[in-house]
Amino acid sequence: MRRKRNENDGGHPQASRLSVDLAAFRLAIGLVVVGTIILFVSAQIEESTTSQLYTTVREVGALVFAAGILSVGWELLGRRALTEEVLSAAELSSDVKSAGLKRIATHYLDVEWDGLLNEANHVDLFFTYARTWRNTHATGLRRLVAREGTRLRVVLPNRDNRALMAQLAAKFRYTADELRNLIDGAEQDCVNLSRQAAGGASVELRRTDEFPVLSYYRLDRRCFAVLYSQAPGRVDVPTFECEQGGTLAGFFRRQFDTLWEGSSARPLE
Repeated sequence: MRRKRNENDGGHPQASRLSVDLAAFRLAIGLVVVGTIILFVSAQIEESTTSQLYTTVREVGALVFAAGILSVGWELLGRRALTEEVLSAAELSSDVKSAGLKRIATHYLDVEWDGLLNEANHVDLFFTYARTWRNTHATGLRRLVAREGTRLRVVLPNRDNRALMAQLAAKFRYTADELRNLIDGAEQDCVNLSRQAAGGASVELRRTDEFPVLSYYRLDRRCFAVLYSQAPGRVDVPTFECEQGGTLAGFFRRQFDTLWEGSSARPLE
């Protein structure tokens, strides 16, 4: 549902439309009245003046009268449509701001991950295996855990859950064993990061039995949600970049927190 607007929001769109209608009627009535007066005057002088002057006055009156009629069409149809478009855009902008949506990328690799990892202190990750992302940003992840006081939390699908592995393998077009190996690679990366972590830094890993419907990356106040396609196989999907404090960021964070609380800890040895 759209957020109700109050006086501080700049007024209700219905009131704005009403003011446009009122101004339109005033302008149109004014033109019609002036046109009518000129036509009336032209009728009075028809017999007392030259035909040329009569014709000129009559045509001017008809022109003003027609302008009044046409202005009704423009003000009530054209301008109203334009006003509604502007008001709708303003309301959409307000909704986007409330959601905390910063950007929608066409591919998750388009995000400036290294810069974000270099500045982050708390990172939460949830994905199936993300081999490309992990390999691309291995250095950034090592730098993250090398800083004192940082925290990295990772949730991965439970590779010991056969039913879950069968479902995910079918989705990503792998065999169950291939998928287990890919997830195992992600787990081993977490083990290695834990060993390289600085004093006061922490790396935590948990396994979930829930079927993932998106990947989630949180880096301090910024989070990214990468949707999964319903179609089998791997395709480019939208990546939503959100900022903490918005409704979208809050939703995605609650989803991760629920997964984290309901997942089993995987010791990093």
